[in-house]
Amino acid sequence: MRARPVFHWTDRRIVGHLTLCFLAYLCEAQMTKSLRDKGFMLESPAIDHNIIKPRALSVVEAMRELQEVRAIPVKIRSHTIWVRTDISGNAAKLFSAIGLKPPPKVLNLAKKTKSC
Repeated sequence: MRARPVFHWTDRRIVGHLTLCFLAYLCEAQMTKSLRDKGFMLESPAIDHNIIKPRALSVVEAMRELQEVRAIPVKIRSHTIWVRTDISGNAAKLFSAIGLKPPPKVLNLAKKTKSC
């Protein structure tokens, strides 16, 4: 594991920063292991068109697609409903690999407050 310069000036903050970096690395390694153990393969048009060879799905690729998921407010009369966008195949595989259910399609129902 390599470490880059850390822009913290106290020992306590440096140790805290490195601890968080290590925990993030540990989480990524565990998710990678889960994806490989379940045999999940990357879904990509490039594979479908024989541009790249089939390969195992990586956490980085799944997370990249997961970053595209959005919650969109939909206003209906006096209510706002938050609807999430679709979760693609690779990102959905990450949820499955780590044993989580994707968030529901309708996330929240908030009643509009009247302004003064």
